[in-house]
Amino acid sequence: MLVECRVPAYDRPELLARALRSLQAQTHREWVAIVLDDSREQSGRLVVEAIGDPRIRYIHNAERLGSTGNLNLAFSPQPMAGGEYAFILEDDNAITPDFISTALHRIGECGFDVVSLNQKCVLADGKGGFVVQPGAGRAEDSDTVWSDERLILSTFLKPGLPNGCYFWRCNTVDLRVDERIREPMLQESARQLCVGGKILLAKEACSLWSALPPDLVRRDAVRNRVFLLTRDLLALAVIDRFSLRCILAWARAELSKKQQEALHLRFSGVGFLRPSLLPWVVRNPVEALKGLVRYSLYLRKVDRQFVKSLKQDEGALFLGCERQSHA
Repeated sequence: MLVECRVPAYDRPELLARALRSLQAQTHREWVAIVLDDSREQSGRLVVEAIGDPRIRYIHNAERLGSTGNLNLAFSPQPMAGGEYAFILEDDNAITPDFISTALHRIGECGFDVVSLNQKCVLADGKGGFVVQPGAGRAEDSDTVWSDERLILSTFLKPGLPNGCYFWRCNTVDLRVDERIREPMLQESARQLCVGGKILLAKEACSLWSALPPDLVRRDAVRNRVFLLTRDLLALAVIDRFSLRCILAWARAELSKKQQEALHLRFSGVGFLRPSLLPWVVRNPVEALKGLVRYSLYLRKVDRQFVKSLKQDEGALFLGCERQSHA
């Protein structure tokens, strides 16, 4: 059963080599990797040639796509190399030796078109390797099935499911997001809205995420300025999709007291833009003022036409697009 590993890379050859070594250590041997190099220097080519594994293929983007554009390319629903399944391995991350075998077992077991494995944090050991930290990224110690509704509502409080945790059947689900979303964390939030059905959040932590120093984090600084503003628009789009009564009922049933407080602060931060949220503005005027200041500052700093398009299309951008429904 052939599995494709798509590897977005950008001028971090040492980290790319580490990621590919973790792929070579897989217990499931039937895989092919496609390194999508977005650097002008084609630094990834030397890494692939040095490794010399015929299963690892190299593609250099003719035009720079940026980190989020390259990720979108990697999430293409169609097979890139004839695989039945696909997953993402970003060049700064890694996977445990049982990642593919576990993912294949869980997706076959649940019958869904996409699953998300759990994640652990790793720290560099200074020798080109890493030390796995205790505990998993998600607090759950058991499997969880999220409905489409929960996938949408959970975007209120935290970043979306990590890119490296997705494992999907090719030609069944399209996890690409609107190209206007250029901030990586925001893209993760929007991506989980593309699942369009149930997803299994498996308890096994087989994806390894590594925190990097700022000089190695490749971000689009100009587009990052719209991050908080667009998060606000995402919150408003969710409120348009679900009634406040529904959202609060979900919060009482699913969230801790601390998370519910964070939700109310989010309401306050966008309350000045939505009359139905005015009660939260009254309760938390400081957060509402922060939201107003943030909105005003970002309108001044970013391209007005871009912000206007986000405001006009907020529903289509996040929730109104056609999303495939899965069993």
